[in-house]
Amino acid sequence: ALAKRIAEDYGFDPEELVYLGSGSYGDAFKIGDKVLKITSDLEEYMNANKLRRKPVTKYLVNYYDARQIDDEGWYYALLMDYVEPIKPDKIDIIRSAIVTFEYNFDKDYKSREDAKKHIEKNVNIPKDFKNKREEYIDIILQIYDIHKEGNKNNISVVDLHPGNIGVKDNHYVYYDIGIDYIFSNKLKRLKPFAYQGVDKYYTA
Repeated sequence: ALAKRIAEDYGFDPEELVYLGSGSYGDAFKIGDKVLKITSDLEEYMNANKLRRKPVTKYLVNYYDARQIDDEGWYYALLMDYVEPIKPDKIDIIRSAIVTFEYNFDKDYKSREDAKKHIEKNVNIPKDFKNKREEYIDIILQIYDIHKEGNKNNISVVDLHPGNIGVKDNHYVYYDIGIDYIFSNKLKRLKPFAYQGVDKYYTA
């Protein structure tokens, strides 16, 4: 009911909401080519505020709005791009590539070409993926791209795992961007939603 109320405030038809799933902090709903997320994650709200003021990002999900829902600041509404979930058969190789990159390689090479040369020369492909060397290295480079764009936008990429990665425009995108403990006092405090009257959306 609350998601429908907020969707209507955003100008969407609330009846078009499609429930996507829940996480530790909130619930996500697809509406058109966007996702409406209701969350209690302050860090993601802060990061969404940073990113919605930036030019369009490629490897970090684009946020379009981030608002407090209540006066106490316990819940937030986030509007972002929808990204396709990764395929189940890619989970293991992505998880392994993340670990390999984050434990063995620099997150801020001078260029992607430098990153590629160093990774290709020094990467130790786990035996389960020896026959997928090219794909494995490509995934590592996309993980590097995510970190690079995070650094550029002052976003700490510290919770990267297959559950926070989707696909858009044929490459991986990091979403659910929370757990950034660097607080910014420059965040604009947005007017909270007044969400009285949501009972009209309840059905028997």
